Amino acid sequence: MEPSRLKAILKERNISFRDISISMDISQPVVSDVINQKYKGAEEMKSRVYAQISKMLEGREDLSDDIYTNINTVDKLLQVGINSAKFTIPEKEFLIALHKKLNAYKLNQLNHA
Repeated sequence: MEPSRLKAILKERNISFRDISISMDISQPVVSDVINQKYKGAEEMKSRVYAQISKMLEGREDLSDDIYTNINTVDKLLQVGINSAKFTIPEKEFLIALHKKLNAYKLNQLNHA
């Protein structure tokens, strides 16, 4: 697939090179080089990157609409991220801040119900 087409699909599905690199625990430049067909390393790495992209694209299709409408589902996903070893400390701090805002919102909704 042409790099421009693949990048357009990833953008449309809101999947970044960073998302891919984090999910594989590899550097973002490796992902970029593979996608842009500039990677000079092992064929196995190319295959792994494309397999991960495929997996992520399929996974995004299967997501339930609940993640957009159910606050408890979003909260559970935030907890998974907070407890994940794949995120850096600043990323976890961001997720914790979102979690706190979400809980404040839930409390506010309960008080006004």
